[in-house]
Amino acid sequence: MKLLKSDFNSIKTWMHRNARPLDLARWTYHFENGSGENVLTYLQAYQNQDGGFGHALEPDSWNPNSTPIQTATAIEILEEIHFDDKQHLLIKQILNFMESGTDFEEGRCKTLFRPITIIPMLRGGTRIQIAIAEGNITQRLYWQDLY
Repeated sequence: MKLLKSDFNSIKTWMHRNARPLDLARWTYHFENGSGENVLTYLQAYQNQDGGFGHALEPDSWNPNSTPIQTATAIEILEEIHFDDKQHLLIKQILNFMESGTDFEEGRCKTLFRPITIIPMLRGGTRIQIAIAEGNITQRLYWQDLY
């Protein structure tokens, strides 16, 4: 299916006006000859000190803590931009998170997210609280390919 130039321009305008910086960097990488380095810079903003990713990298998960699913999303983005520097600090930190045993056991993910009780947030100037229940969904993540 071909996309009309006017439709492309409408999408481009919307992306530049509304997208998160990371998503805009991904857009420019794919459609405007943007750099993978720019995507990497914005991606690093979602990485926690433990090496995993959180803070709504995956937009449906508002958990600020590192989670396997959000870390898997980071890995998908790295694959998307053909990032292959296995010695880069970001990769080493991801591996440290996966090997920490916090959410992984024998190379497999134990849960999709670590339980937290309440995340305080502001929406429209009003303080709200979002409770996140414990997760029991299991997903297998393998990281041996990153070595």
